[in-house]
Amino acid sequence: MVFEKFEKKHGPPKNCRAISEAELAAYEGKLPNNLLELWKQSGWCSYGDGLLWTTNPADYSEILGQWIDVKDGAYAFVRTAFGSIVFWDGESARFLDVLSGDVSTLFPTMDFNFNGALSDDKYLDGVVRQELFKEALPRLGAPASDECYAFVPALPLGGTESSESLQKVKLREHLHILVQLFHEN
Repeated sequence: MVFEKFEKKHGPPKNCRAISEAELAAYEGKLPNNLLELWKQSGWCSYGDGLLWTTNPADYSEILGQWIDVKDGAYAFVRTAFGSIVFWDGESARFLDVLSGDVSTLFPTMDFNFNGALSDDKYLDGVVRQELFKEALPRLGAPASDECYAFVPALPLGGTESSESLQKVKLREHLHILVQLFHEN
């Protein structure tokens, strides 16, 4: 395993989709080699019962472009159970919190991102909302690759950030709705 602390924290990958050589080659020189090695070994997968998913950047390029001013070289590589996106901007990883609309900078190396922030309970609880996920998981079940947890009503519409107000919804559609709500406010 490329990121041992990450796998120890979240368990082995599940619900994996294999990556073709052509898909992998498309990101050579654009994303760090150890991330590409993870993809080569495991594919795009879920971790921690669906708390985190490694992703095909092509699946998120349009969505990411709706949220942020995407310059050349912004590639989504992880998404959370709540639909937030971790992306590489060519210099470091950044975290797009779709529940607040905020973007924060993570680390300039994949090792620090996977074995650091994405394996640290303080970061996972405070930013990724791991505890809220764990509360909702028994009731909702793990999200599928095309699903996420959503607050209903959405937070920008006055919803509350509690596990009781979470529902499982289609990921892409939910992100399109949220970005419209943030751009209206």
